Amino acid sequence: MKPLATNILNSLGTFIQRETYSEKIYPKSSADPIDLWYSKSLYGKINKREDIIYLSEAFLKQIKTDEKEPKFALNFVVDAFDDLRKFYDRSASKINSESILDKVECKNAWQSSTSNYHKYMNILYKVFVSSYLNDNNRENKIKDFKSFVIVFLEFIDIISEAYPITRSQFIKSKFCSPLISGLMIEVFDENHAIDENKYEKFIQDPNFDFYSKAARQYGFYIDKNAPWRLVADISSPAMKPYIKKYLSDHNKIFKDFYYEAYKSDIETLKIYLTQFYNSFVKTNPFIYEAKHSVIKNKTLNTILERKPLNTNNFFDFKFWFRLYLYIRLKEEKAFISQIHFENILSNTNILHMSLDNKKALEYINIKIKQSNTSKDILIKNFSF
Repeated sequence: MKPLATNILNSLGTFIQRETYSEKIYPKSSADPIDLWYSKSLYGKINKREDIIYLSEAFLKQIKTDEKEPKFALNFVVDAFDDLRKFYDRSASKINSESILDKVECKNAWQSSTSNYHKYMNILYKVFVSSYLNDNNRENKIKDFKSFVIVFLEFIDIISEAYPITRSQFIKSKFCSPLISGLMIEVFDENHAIDENKYEKFIQDPNFDFYSKAARQYGFYIDKNAPWRLVADISSPAMKPYIKKYLSDHNKIFKDFYYEAYKSDIETLKIYLTQFYNSFVKTNPFIYEAKHSVIKNKTLNTILERKPLNTNNFFDFKFWFRLYLYIRLKEEKAFISQIHFENILSNTNILHMSLDNKKALEYINIKIKQSNTSKDILIKNFSF
């Protein structure tokens, strides 16, 4: 039996074939894999408190590779991978030389979440400007930054269930590669959508059992849905000595090596919305309006100039807290009443003024996580 799932099958066909691959094709005799599609889809993307995280680049280490572009991963992951590769070299007599798994070499590794998010947001802006604003002359509603935000939120209301806006939600989404964690190294560059290749090229490979057991010996999982991907198991006894070289307590990896995304979400949102608005103003500096003059009894054309946003006409923290909370709740499909929404904002503002911005952001983050279990009515309207 061969798995036949690809991205061109219909939803039911894909589901059946993916289940066939997961339950019947992947060998039970091999070392336990990790499932990054289903049970562990946020591995390396959230911490133990379920806060969304991304790696600090200060802890990256370059991987020895023949690839033209340099490859990086977390420092201890690189050390473990180096030892796995040396073990492979020492075990040459046990390895079938006709196999594609006769050695392990890095082909792909860490990707920057910041760079990925930037590319994604630029695409989102192009869709907003070229498609959404052009439809029904919506661009004429934009007279300043505040009206721009209102129109942008209308766009968000349509897309937010499928497409993220904030960096936090982007990291959680399917649009952000799990490679951003720095915990993963790919030994081949393969198409993730074609299950038949996974089966015929890797699982049926004569060295697959040796490969998967060697990976576990050095603290790596095999990604069940991408057998060419090695995933560092930070709880593995085999990985702990590598971690200890850089960190005394392996339980502090996500605390010491990663940033919590919610802490910079608002600042990041400010940057992108300001850039979006100013880019729009640069290409559309004027509003042309036709107004009927009662006195002259004729239609007059008026021209209004849009002004770019700068630090002198920026908005206060209350504006950004309200905007951020609304967007995050939409992204999370969270159920919350208008009264509850206003209460959260009121408490956030009090925390900001009486303590600091850090406490205010922590409070919002907690409330967003709690809102997923709320039974209130989904907030539908935004107002300043």
